[in-house]
Order: sequence, then C-alpha cells, then structure tokens
Amino acid sequence: MKRRAMRLMATALVAGTALAPLAAAAPAQAYCGSNYTWAGSNLYMKIGSNVPSGWNNAIVASAGQWSNISGASWAILITSAAESMTLRYATPAGGFGGAPGVTTLAISGNTVVSGDVYLNPNWSWNLNGNLNQANRVADVRTITVHELGHELVLEHPNQCGPMSSAEIAAAMNPNYVQKWNVNSDDRAGAAFMK
Repeated sequence: MKRRAMRLMATALVAGTALAPLAAAAPAQAYCGSNYTWAGSNLYMKIGSNVPSGWNNAIVASAGQWSNISGASWAILITSAAESMTLRYATPAGGFGGAPGVTTLAISGNTVVSGDVYLNPNWSWNLNGNLNQANRVADVRTITVHELGHELVLEHPNQCGPMSSAEIAAAMNPNYVQKWNVNSDDRAGAAFMK
C-alpha cells in the first residue's frame, strides 16, 4: 500500500514510497485530478480529539462544500465512529514543509483506502477568513475546504499547466485568499473524480 502526502504549496512523498505520476487533466476539464479514486460512495471523516472544539462548525461546513455535488456519487460525512479519514491538529510523519495543512492518502493500486488531513499546530489559526503565509496565519475553513479537495484526489490546478479563470478562483488553487466555498471548477473536478 502506498501513502501519499499532498501539501498546500508542494506535493511530497511520505515514507519514501514512489507513486505513479498524476495525469494532467485535459484543458476542457479545467480542474486538475489524478488517476486515483476512493472505493465506496461515502467518505466518513472523524474530527480528531486534539482538534479545538470551537473549530467543529467550520470543519462541518467545509465537508458540506464537497457533499451533494451534482454528478458525484459520494458525500463527506462527519462521524465519531469508524472512519475513512481523520482530521487532525498534529504534525504528520513527513512534516508540513512550511504549509498550514497536509493531506495524506493510503493507496492500494489506484484506489484510495484511507486518508488524513493535518492542520499545522505551528500556525496561528482563526475562524474569520484571515490568511497570511509570511506570518503563518491560517483560516480553519479555507484550509479545510482545500485539504478535503485533496482527500478527493484533486490536485493544485497550477500542477496541470496554465490556469483558467475558474481554476484561479478555485478552492484548490493555494493562493492564500479566503475560500469557504467550492466553485464550478472544484465541483466539476469532484464530479469527475466521483
């Protein structure tokens, strides 16, 4: 089984495992996806016990942005029991590389079997949309929406070439601007990735 980490500003390998290169999306598709898909129709996400409870509403709202998308056959559901993924306020084994968030995926063949989102405890976090990369200030909802897109195996649009206007405005474009909602490009990517 392979484990992959997707960083907000860079993609890195975890535990030295090699991964197949990601396929670039055709320009007509706009979004940037990968060759991997989740098994099953729902992704169950647990909010880790070390995540500040005051963040729960922002995390639930972020998960809701990726649910009930026309053409997609799954939803992200919050659970306290068995989960496909966990959102953690902790440092992953591979570190953050300076990013406020990291997503890790466990992959078997071309199927994602589990994943985790890590929010960097070395950053200052808020719930009001303020982001400042130089000062290491991040908004819980913006970063969570973005990282959950990685859980759905979407990439940063700039990794697939020049960006369209929809890609520039997408939650998956890591440009440190408040993005609490997914846009048409994000939704098209989510529907394609199913």
